[in-house]
Amino acid sequence: GDNTDWRGMKQCIERTQWLPPTSGGTATPVSLRGWADQTALVLGAGGTARAAIYALHRLGVARILLFNRTTSRAVELADQVRSFTSIVGVLTTPTLGEDPILQRVLGEEAGAVSLIVSTVPATNFAIDLPDTLFTAVHRNGKGGGGIALDMAYKPRRTPLLVAAARHGWRGVDGVDVLVEQARCQFEIWTRCVAPLVHLDIPSE
Repeated sequence: GDNTDWRGMKQCIERTQWLPPTSGGTATPVSLRGWADQTALVLGAGGTARAAIYALHRLGVARILLFNRTTSRAVELADQVRSFTSIVGVLTTPTLGEDPILQRVLGEEAGAVSLIVSTVPATNFAIDLPDTLFTAVHRNGKGGGGIALDMAYKPRRTPLLVAAARHGWRGVDGVDVLVEQARCQFEIWTRCVAPLVHLDIPSE
């Protein structure tokens, strides 16, 4: 069958890369060929996280970090995706700023995280996101801020998106992905190009 989770995420990330950072200023778009130089962090280890990893793989992202508080689930998912990509680090420390693997990766020249995808419920979001997770992208000269995508949509402004916006990152919420998934599903089922419409969806 067809999985539209990864398609929706991939399309939203590709579209969002051309938008200006939330703090204003000029966007620094990342060409599709440039995704191979980026580092992504996926939060969660369920089925949606697997789809997120595949979406990042299809974008060409070569360095993917995986966080989950249950180590066994994270390791299991890392093994499952080994056939098409590799996870460069499995993080399990809820206070991410204290995770030794993340500290090591952020300290590397190409280690700045520029993509974060969360697949955990916003109501149970108990992950401490250190400022260095967002600011390392500037320190390493990649500029323009990164992209944070949260599959949760209640509330639409999740803790991750609030933190990302504070650091000038572009944000994608779960409703945006759902709309893109619906477009993909329409085209799969009807074999027709979905009409382009603007949906003004309330923020709450």
